[in-house]
Amino acid sequence: DFCLSRGLGDVYKRQSLGRTGLRQMYIGTLTLTLFFALFVAVTLALLLGGQLARPLLMLLRGTQAVAQGDLSPKPELDTGDELGMLTRQFNVMTRQLADTRTSLQESKSFLETVLSNLTAGVCIFDDGFKLVSSNAGADAIFRHDLTQLAGKVLSQIPALAEFEAAVKEGFA
Repeated sequence: DFCLSRGLGDVYKRQSLGRTGLRQMYIGTLTLTLFFALFVAVTLALLLGGQLARPLLMLLRGTQAVAQGDLSPKPELDTGDELGMLTRQFNVMTRQLADTRTSLQESKSFLETVLSNLTAGVCIFDDGFKLVSSNAGADAIFRHDLTQLAGKVLSQIPALAEFEAAVKEGFA
């Protein structure tokens, strides 16, 4: 009886030690699997985040260039998603801005040509009655170079203060 119980005790101890080892292997395997899954998830997040951020960074650089006056076409993404469409529309917008700028410059040069060829005196004022532009005819009439007064009020020259008062009264 003693031998039998002693033999069973040894078997029980061996099985208990086997279970502990198995449990430790199971915990180790789960830990390694968790770390591997976490590594794969972080790697995929970085890769996908980079792909999503690239077109947005291109648009950011494009808007900065437009803000500095560069209206040249920017690279477009040839993807079928919304970001690709957004980059194409950005280029359409910059082309329209460039066309508008060209049109304004042509209109300005035409206006300057017309003003310079007029014999009558012409003065252009902004809404605050500051001189924006004038032609040679106005310079001859006032016997003063008005181009130096661009952006200023006429009352800064005593001889033109009366003219400024007449202009303000006319627009009142």
